[in-house]
Amino acid sequence: MGCDLWGNHAWNCFETEIHCVFPEHEIEAVTPEHPIFSALCGVKELPQIPSYQSWRRRGVQTSELGAETAIPHLRGIFDEDGRPLVIISFNTDIADDWEREGDVPHFFYNFSPQVYGPGSNILI
Repeated sequence: MGCDLWGNHAWNCFETEIHCVFPEHEIEAVTPEHPIFSALCGVKELPQIPSYQSWRRRGVQTSELGAETAIPHLRGIFDEDGRPLVIISFNTDIADDWEREGDVPHFFYNFSPQVYGPGSNILI
């Protein structure tokens, strides 16, 4: 499942709904010290990638809602052994770059170097 989460209102709605699915689990911040940032590729920080539509309208700007969404976050829900059940990117649309590989080369090549590291680590 994928959805774009930009801004506090979207986060609040998502958090309410995900707690219906995982009522016993807490959402945790995934910081650069977490193994997800180094499982295969060394990733120092989560890149902020705009949706293609937003980037096309505004160009270089990556924050879709200005100051409210200026900082990208990675969060997760983990099982009792620390394995990820859900990984949530918030204020970034890292998946949109992968979605655009075949149809919008200029968007893909602009952002792909930043997203394949985090994506590979999450899959591993």
